Amino acid sequence: MAYKTLRVLSYSQSIPNISEEYERRFNGESAVKTNLWMSPNERDHKSIASHQIFCVLTPDIYKMTISMMQRSETIKRLISELPDVASDQFFLETLVNELMSTNEIEGVRSTRKELYSAVMSALKKEKTPMRFRSLANIYLGIWRNRSIKINDVTQIRTAWEYVTAGEIKKSDLPDGKVFRSKEVYINDAASGQAIHWSSPDEEQVRQDMEALIQFMNDNETPFILKTLISHFFFEYVHPFYDGNGRTGRYLACAYLGKKLDYLTGISFSNSISKAKKKYYKAFAEVEHPKNFSDVTFFVEALMHIIETGQKDIIAALKQSQVKLEDWFKRILAADFTDHQKAILAYLIQPYLFGSRENSTMDDNALKELLSRQGFNGRTYSQVSIKKSIDQLEKDGWIELVKHRPKIHAVSQRFIAYMTENHKLQ
Repeated sequence: MAYKTLRVLSYSQSIPNISEEYERRFNGESAVKTNLWMSPNERDHKSIASHQIFCVLTPDIYKMTISMMQRSETIKRLISELPDVASDQFFLETLVNELMSTNEIEGVRSTRKELYSAVMSALKKEKTPMRFRSLANIYLGIWRNRSIKINDVTQIRTAWEYVTAGEIKKSDLPDGKVFRSKEVYINDAASGQAIHWSSPDEEQVRQDMEALIQFMNDNETPFILKTLISHFFFEYVHPFYDGNGRTGRYLACAYLGKKLDYLTGISFSNSISKAKKKYYKAFAEVEHPKNFSDVTFFVEALMHIIETGQKDIIAALKQSQVKLEDWFKRILAADFTDHQKAILAYLIQPYLFGSRENSTMDDNALKELLSRQGFNGRTYSQVSIKKSIDQLEKDGWIELVKHRPKIHAVSQRFIAYMTENHKLQ
């Protein structure tokens, strides 16, 4: 049976006293109480009343938690079964999609090409200024399993600075010691009317963020509840004038990546972007005064969104495995030398799993991989690989994309030839 919000039950004749139902839920054995407090939104102002935020550990939440952990193990297994080049390309594409989504949700204009360039620049640890590199770098920490531990409000400010670097107007920069010093309002996109009133000054924001940090470091609360309640409360407090959504989603990504797997983590914003209406409805519902700070509806809604994202990842990984095995068989059956087949087997991976900007491979990396890992049970010397690369380029099967360092990609001639002449039954 679906969990009904207190607001919905307040219209039911079977629940004559909604306050009694609230007390029953709040004091029930399945209630997870937090140290966080919220004042709901009235029609045209923030309510004076304040309630302690809590969540009921429903059967659905329990089942979804188990399912999410099981899917996470499936994702780890599937990504480990792909060759290194293919798994890295799959990750890069997932990360670029995530960065595109977190920007689009906030109306920040960016292109796939510049985000991919930012990710590659961060991977190479380049020093020259580049838009979105700071954002890419902090998300790469999720992939590298970098621990995220926030013990102080200044660390929240630091995360905000990384996520929003260079993208905040001067007038929207924090004017307090750490956070904003003035009240902000969230307006409805359609009507233009205020629908959310945040904490009025920096002192209150600071107190709220300190309470949040205490909750985030509470080991008694189940991790998925802690992650999603923290996400809700961060957005509710709105500690900055701008960049709250991007920062809040990054923090959720980091915790999901640490507790589950990095692909589930870095798919959070992308999953939300596909269900924005559901996402924002969950916020609005929880902030209704008749819900008495019961965030169960929000937690369930976001768990459904994350589950959908995990299912999409698993489907994409399985499809990637089938696609790669098909192309390996085509290459092995084609009339190339063993050296050439090995080179083409590696170069086909960024073509299959990368975008147009991300379908190439550095010659040095290619030679290193073939000398160390090899292909089809055999390794190759770097000198022999160089000669074969030159021959493949001369014959038009691969293309030189960049001279220094040398970077190659499979040619359209190769793709057309393999597609027409090596279809597998």
